[in-house]
Order: sequence, then C-alpha cells, then structure tokens
Amino acid sequence: MLAVQTITGPVAAVAGGFTLFRLVQLRPIYSGLSVRWTLFWWLLSASFVLLVGLAGLIPELVSPAAKSILHYLLAVLMMTPAVSTLGARRHGLQAWQLFVVIPLILVLMWPVAAELFFSRDLRPLLLSGPAQAGYLAVLLMSAGPGLGGALTIACLMRLAASLVLLAPAAAWTATQQDLLPCAALLLLAEAEITLRQLRGRTSAVDCATNLRQQTAAVWLLFQDLYGPVWAQRFMNRMAQFERAERWSCSLQRSGFVGLNEQPLQDVDLARPLESFRWVISRFAESEWLERHLPFVAAGTSSDSPDAPPC
Repeated sequence: MLAVQTITGPVAAVAGGFTLFRLVQLRPIYSGLSVRWTLFWWLLSASFVLLVGLAGLIPELVSPAAKSILHYLLAVLMMTPAVSTLGARRHGLQAWQLFVVIPLILVLMWPVAAELFFSRDLRPLLLSGPAQAGYLAVLLMSAGPGLGGALTIACLMRLAASLVLLAPAAAWTATQQDLLPCAALLLLAEAEITLRQLRGRTSAVDCATNLRQQTAAVWLLFQDLYGPVWAQRFMNRMAQFERAERWSCSLQRSGFVGLNEQPLQDVDLARPLESFRWVISRFAESEWLERHLPFVAAGTSSDSPDAPPC
C-alpha cells in the first residue's frame, strides 16, 4: 500500500505537467475568440492537478482529510471550462465568469466549507446525497458543449475524470483511494485528443483556397470549439436570415448546402457569407475574422494564388 501511495504523486504530477504543456499549445487557436476563457479555466484545472500531484510527493504535507478536499475542489474546477463555454459570447463574457462560473464553484464547495466550519472531525470528505445530486446536475449540464460533436470522446474523458475524483467523497469506493493519477491521465488524453483535432481544423482553414472551402473549414472549427449547443443556435440565426433574404442555400453541419441539393455558385454565397461573418463576429474579434476569413472579407471567390502550400 505504501508503494502505491508513493507512486500516485509522481504519476499525477507528470500527467498534470504534460497536460499543462499541451494546453499551452492551444493558446494560438483560442486567441481572439470568446472561448479563451474556456482555455483559462482549463489551464487552471490542469495547474491544480500538477500542484496536488507535487504535494503528494510529500505524504506528510497533506493529511487524508485535506487531500480529499483538494480532490473534490479539482473535480469542481474540471467542470468550469465547459460551463464557461456555455456563456461564450463576446458581449457579457466577463460577467458570465463573475456571476456564473465563480459562484458555481463557491456553491459546489459549500458542503466542504460547512464541514470545515461546523465539524471538528478531521476525517476525509464525505458528501451528502443533496451535495452529490447538485454536483451531478452541473456535470450533466457541462457536458452540453462537448457531447455530440467531433470532440465527444474528449468530453467523455473529462466526464470520467470528474466522476473518478468524486467517487471517494461520494462513498462510491470501499476505501478512500487516491484516484488522482487515473483522473490526471484521463485529462491528459482529453488534452491530446483536443489538440490533434483542433490542429487539423486550423490546418484546413489555412489551406483553403476559395470561399466555400474557407467558410466550411471555419464553420467546422467553430463547432469543435463551441460545441453542438452553440452550433445549433448559430444555424437557427442563419435560418432566420435565410427566410428573410430568400437564399438559395442553407447552413448545415457540413457547411452551406444548396436548396434541393442544387450545386452552389459563388454568386449564391455572396449574401449568406455576409450574414455568416456577422454572426460569427459575436464570438470572434475583428483580427481573428480578418485572419481566418480573408476571402469573405475581400469578397474573393476564385482560387487564391497566395494560398499557403498544403
């Protein structure tokens, strides 16, 4: 048992360090978008994994009771990136963090605070039934931005890591086992899958040579970053423009598609792309739009001779 406890700290620390390293590589992709706060909370939770793992290198430094509280705090922090994504619009973005994400952390940590203030028993944390139900309700809500899209597997990794960390405090395990290494490895897998997926999407954007390729690549990147919930709201807004302006195409999950499966011409995309750029500006700064939608901004419809080699 002692040997296992000696290994758990280094494994969690190494996994947390690698996760943090991979997440830092995501910064250029998230830069200029409202989901930059999602990455902020993600980096914070990964940093916490690293710190708790390092603390585990010195067993005398953290008591079993303090360790159980730290693990539950980490389980709460792991939900913050997805909750932040649910409010990821440029207008009101900071307010969402201040009045939704941070209060959510405080509410979920209230059972811990109550136990610390009103109980002198230094036993490991044991959550009540209502506290477990509250956590699971938020966990289910936070799954919205990830499930159903290209990053579903990554989302499931995060959900599994959250449940693994919750298990001892919820008395789902027979003993107070240190499951942090398992959760840390799941988070590392999530970061690796996400990085590979988003790098492929950004490569497709960079390699686009015309309007249709450019908008389709940007649209797929948006869906990966914001999830099916925001993608559906995006399409609903575009459908309103479509009905009002009587387009000959509509925005689907794969991109713009001609009505009645008719092939699209460049002239058919002129007005839809103006609306597309306007809607996506609710989530992206002007510099990001100029960098990722140059053909739309310039109104170019032919192959670009200056396109980067792919």
